[in-house]
Amino acid sequence: TAGALAALFLLSPAARATNYSWVATGTTGTWNTSTANWDDGVTNPTAWVNGNDAVFNGFASSTTITLGTNITATSLTTNATGGTTTINLQGSTFALDVPSITVNTTQIDMFAKLTGTHGLTLSASGSARLNLKTAADYTGDTYLNSGTYLMSDFASNVLPSTTVVNMATSSTFRLAKAGASQQIAGLVSSSTNAGTVTVTAVGYNLTLSTKASATTTFSGTISNNSTNLLYLVVNGSGTQALNGTNSFYGTTTVSGGTLSLGTNLT
Repeated sequence: TAGALAALFLLSPAARATNYSWVATGTTGTWNTSTANWDDGVTNPTAWVNGNDAVFNGFASSTTITLGTNITATSLTTNATGGTTTINLQGSTFALDVPSITVNTTQIDMFAKLTGTHGLTLSASGSARLNLKTAADYTGDTYLNSGTYLMSDFASNVLPSTTVVNMATSSTFRLAKAGASQQIAGLVSSSTNAGTVTVTAVGYNLTLSTKASATTTFSGTISNNSTNLLYLVVNGSGTQALNGTNSFYGTTTVSGGTLSLGTNLT
């Protein structure tokens, strides 16, 4: 009856993401929705199904995973034993739509474009890091959880210009390409003294383009040395507060909005 069917529908569990573990052997492979490179806990091997959790385990050496189509994942996790996990777009137009990336033990060199109508949350353990190599266009803010290491050493503006970078304790955002530029919508510390922005390349341009009526407060550290100059620009129509101990070499220009300084800027 209609009532019985309605009751059955109400008792049915909501669809949940499934862990898909990469099982392809060798140091190269294609991530698409037709090649059986995955184990979903029921079938091994099987093809990837969009909307699930992607897990890469057990790499002992550098491995290249190439997107063969646009991919949507609920999360991406690496548990590699060493080497570098490279997700490589290889000049195609395919993108990776994923809101959460966890990097354990290894490094991801992210040549694939990160996209989606959401932000990005990065988590990590040990010396793991995410190296963004291609400009992302996801629409939300960026969250670096405690102990995470985000870097850029290959291109300008790898983060979306509209994203606010939120940094937790012991998180690092490293700017490592000489002469490159990055525009974001502000820096935020999740707690006192949280987060380090470090410049390790000559002549990096960082623009904090604040949003209207918004105040972003960063109480972490911005640092470099006398060789790796930083050119910091504040513009927009909001307020960026820098309250941490900042001892960077370079210039600071306010061309719009408000820059509020604490007592520890040198």
